Amino acid sequence: MGVGRSFGAAAVVMAAFALPVVSPPPAHAAVGDIAAFESGDVAIPLGIAAGPDAALWFTDFDRDLIGRITTDGEITTFTDRRIDDPLDITAGPDGALWFTSNATDRVGRITADGEMTTFTHRQIDGPAGITAGPDGALWFTASDTRIGRITAGGRVKTFTHRTIENPIDLTAGPDGALWFTNTDNDRIGRITTRGRVKSFSDPEIDGLNLIAAGPDGALWFTSFGNNRIGRLATDGDITTFTDDAIDGPVGIAAGPDGALWFTSESNNRIGRITDDGTVTTYEDPTGSVNTPRRITAGPDCNLWFTYVGGIGRVESGVAPDAAECPPPLPGEPSG
Repeated sequence: MGVGRSFGAAAVVMAAFALPVVSPPPAHAAVGDIAAFESGDVAIPLGIAAGPDAALWFTDFDRDLIGRITTDGEITTFTDRRIDDPLDITAGPDGALWFTSNATDRVGRITADGEMTTFTHRQIDGPAGITAGPDGALWFTASDTRIGRITAGGRVKTFTHRTIENPIDLTAGPDGALWFTNTDNDRIGRITTRGRVKSFSDPEIDGLNLIAAGPDGALWFTSFGNNRIGRLATDGDITTFTDDAIDGPVGIAAGPDGALWFTSESNNRIGRITDDGTVTTYEDPTGSVNTPRRITAGPDCNLWFTYVGGIGRVESGVAPDAAECPPPLPGEPSG
């Protein structure tokens, strides 16, 4: 259970050090080319997000650390005694990164230079997913039955509803609301910034995992139990897509090319799906990529993902000067 004192306490950075790059970027990359970056201090990274400093930031569940990787592959890690089982991370509206510490029932904040603060509250219990909301706050999944909201100053409020059952991930939608996945009842929920909840289901959903806003104005999600990628329109209409190459889909993110990119955990592939359901998958010929998890668009217009043992990059084929990278969040001004 979370500590029930006010809303937070400052934490001190205990370690920060650079580590060598194992895999250099390919000289002549093509769409789908994969580069793998590993170091002795990275074990099981999970969440990953583009930061305000033109780098990628990630959580490492096994080593209890927050990491930073440049687009050249240089890795720096940060640890703190109050971080235990960090799961997800997102860029906040305050120029910092925000993350969840599942085992210590905390939401954390880390600046680009590694300064950390963590926040506790009696209603934060096992936080998992986190995302920036359209209201200038951070939203997170708080427990088996709650969705939480935390301001940049650490003020916490949570919301419950009978259809919220073990929420795992959430994202800001194009309609000014937050959308989340429930793992226990295979329902996708929608919560307004005032806490009003609706949920949607479909018989072709089995084992909901992660969710992302798509470039087509819909929400896209992974259905791990039956190897499907799903699309949910804001009016509740659900379509799912299958392909022989989709095996254990987990992470999903909008790419700069107008498609969705996802991780296929069970066959160690990275996938791309267009809005009409056309699927292409890519794998690392070196065999370095093992069990890819979350994925995000990077500042270099490529897709970056976490896997057991390291951080990966897959080439999108979009030149950095040809698109806004990473793509803006729904409702976020572009440019």
